[in-house]
Amino acid sequence: MINIAHPWFYFCCALAVMLFSTLLMGAASKWFFSKDPLRRSFSILELEFPSNEHDLKSLLDGIFTLPEDAGKTVNALRKHTFLDSLLFIPATYGGIFILCMQVAGRLTDSWLANLFIFFAWAQVASALLDYIENAHILLLLKRAKERAAHPQPRQHQDDFQALKIEKPSATFIFMQWLELFKWGFALIGATIGFSALAFFWINGTYTPESLQYVFYFLGEVGLFIVIALL
Repeated sequence: MINIAHPWFYFCCALAVMLFSTLLMGAASKWFFSKDPLRRSFSILELEFPSNEHDLKSLLDGIFTLPEDAGKTVNALRKHTFLDSLLFIPATYGGIFILCMQVAGRLTDSWLANLFIFFAWAQVASALLDYIENAHILLLLKRAKERAAHPQPRQHQDDFQALKIEKPSATFIFMQWLELFKWGFALIGATIGFSALAFFWINGTYTPESLQYVFYFLGEVGLFIVIALL
C-alpha cells in the first residue's frame, strides 16, 4: 500500500492531462488518410484493433499510395504516438492507480483491499504494454514506407484471396493479447474504482475534504465535452 498526500488533487491533475492530450490526439487523427481501396480517413483504433493481418497491411500500405497525404499522415501518426506516450499513458494509468489505491485504503475487508491493490499495480503493466504497442505501430509504419520505396511485383488476385485466409502470424496474435491485457486491466480498474466511490457516496462515508474535487472532476469533464463539440 502506498500513501499518497493529497491523492484527489493528483487524480484531478491526471484527469486534466488525459483529457487535454485526448483533444490534441483527436486533432492529429484528422490527418489520418489511407487508400483502402478508395481514399478515406481512419482512426488509431483501426491500427490497434485490426480485423486481420491482411487488412492492417493494406491500411498501412494505402497511406503511401497517396503522395499528397502520405507525409501529413505519417507526421500525424508520429505526433499521436508521441502525445500518447508523453501525456496520455502516464496520466490515464497513473490516475487509475491513484483511484484504486485510495479505494483500497478505505476498505476494511483485506481480500477486497488486496484486489484493488492488484489492479492499481496492474496499471504499470498496462502502461508498459501501451508503450510497446506505440513502438510496434511506428515499426509497422516504417516497414510500410520501405515497401512503398521498394515495391514488389503485383500478385495475382488469387494470391490476395489466399492471404486473407492465412493463419495470423505470432506477432499479430501477440499484439491482440497485448491489447486484451492492456485494456482489460485499465477498464476493470477504472470500473470497480468508480463503482466503489459511488458506493461510498451513497452510503455517506466519503470524506468532507474530497467534496471539492467532485466539482473539479465534473468541471473538467464538462469543459472537455464543450471543447470537443466546438
